[in-house]
Amino acid sequence: SFASIALARHLALGTTYRGNLKIPGDLLDGQTSVRPTLPRPLPPSKRAKMDFVVGDLGALPVIKGGWDVCIALNAIDMMDNPALLPKLQHTLLSPCGTAMQSAPYIWHESVAEKLRRATSSSGKISSARAIEELYESAGFRLSEKIEHLPWLFFKHLRQLEIYSVHALLGKKVRRKQK
Repeated sequence: SFASIALARHLALGTTYRGNLKIPGDLLDGQTSVRPTLPRPLPPSKRAKMDFVVGDLGALPVIKGGWDVCIALNAIDMMDNPALLPKLQHTLLSPCGTAMQSAPYIWHESVAEKLRRATSSSGKISSARAIEELYESAGFRLSEKIEHLPWLFFKHLRQLEIYSVHALLGKKVRRKQK
């Protein structure tokens, strides 16, 4: 989302955020009634050496192999081929890089079927375990997992949805030669 990228750039890089943030409050005060105060951006000496960009997962505007951290939040359940995301993150990361992933537990049935086909496990496994398996087979050693993490999604002026997501951290390891 462009607004999320702009806000991240404001908070971490000091770029001015020109928009107004509004979140649901009391409907008697209006549809979006609470204006949170944005923290001041960090001074140049304390800014992170990073950037935030909007891109297409199929043609990312970034250099491969040079990233220490690669974060994909609630994207894998939208992909035609869910197995591609862990492989892409593996490609983007430096040799000791870390991938962070979150995915909702409830998937659209057609995408859930693709996830089932992408895993090598026989029998029924959970979507969380299937994603873990995809990351492990792509060359990650999973270090942390959080099950049923609450995720709030601002969908509309009067609609805030809550999801339960599975989050994980994986450290890039060398892939086994075939």
